[in-house]
Amino acid sequence: MAHIHTEIENLRFCSIAPESEILIKSGDGDSYPGYFFENKLYSTDFFEILFFSEGAGQIWINDKEVVVSDNSVVFISPSQRHCYHLDMSRSKFHYLVFKEDVLLNFLEDKYFTYRLHYYYQTSLTPVMEVDAATMQDFDFVLKMIENESAFRHSDAEPVLGSLLCYLLSSLNRSYVDFYKITATSTDNNIAFRFKGMLEKGMKGKQTVDLYAKKLGVSRVTLNSAVKAQFGMTASQMIKNRLIVRIKNELVETNYSVAYISDKYGFSESNHLMRFFKAQTGRTIGQYLEDFARKLPPFHAD
Repeated sequence: MAHIHTEIENLRFCSIAPESEILIKSGDGDSYPGYFFENKLYSTDFFEILFFSEGAGQIWINDKEVVVSDNSVVFISPSQRHCYHLDMSRSKFHYLVFKEDVLLNFLEDKYFTYRLHYYYQTSLTPVMEVDAATMQDFDFVLKMIENESAFRHSDAEPVLGSLLCYLLSSLNRSYVDFYKITATSTDNNIAFRFKGMLEKGMKGKQTVDLYAKKLGVSRVTLNSAVKAQFGMTASQMIKNRLIVRIKNELVETNYSVAYISDKYGFSESNHLMRFFKAQTGRTIGQYLEDFARKLPPFHAD
């Protein structure tokens, strides 16, 4: 089976904001053309949000093509494979990048980012459109963050944490409205702890019983909590996240299917291949061929 290994530039927050000590940065997109207007494939250790007052082009996020338009907002989670294909002459936007530590230092809620519908999810597209007035509201808060970061007052950290929390929550409301997501409880900690476990690492055989045991609850309780919060079963969430991990292994490493099968608890390679086909509708070979056809834009000059 043909294997594809792409060159991915792994960026750390310090490389995009070397002067920042508070792990948050906001600015105009054209101030960092070496990142937003280079046709490279990236993976980062920070959260990104792009606010387009004017937009033209696409952003590839994992396997999804996100079309950028005027008054659109795009969300990128840490470690997501992404590549920018933006028309520099027709795109005007602000960016916000931050590490989760900013929130953890300000909030006692360590599951805050998991409560945001636009991060750490695989079913909906990480983009939304808003009206011009709402975009201006977002830009106003971004400007406050930019100014507060620049002056570095002694109390800057709690102020920035407060501004960031407000902005992320406002964005979440708009995202829920845009996709007509049914309102759910924000205190469903079993569901959010489960989601956090899925994001932090998956090795070996993945089962609902395993996660229920780690969380100290029954399988029924876990499924009920996850279904109520995310509208799908715990088993489906595991499968969705596992497919993302397998795709990343296939594209970003030289690991064989046999090695990947063993890593994620499949007793035989054939079992992984059947699982992959059942979840994606494509064989591994077909997926790699489809991905290869998208490679030229990633490496265009």
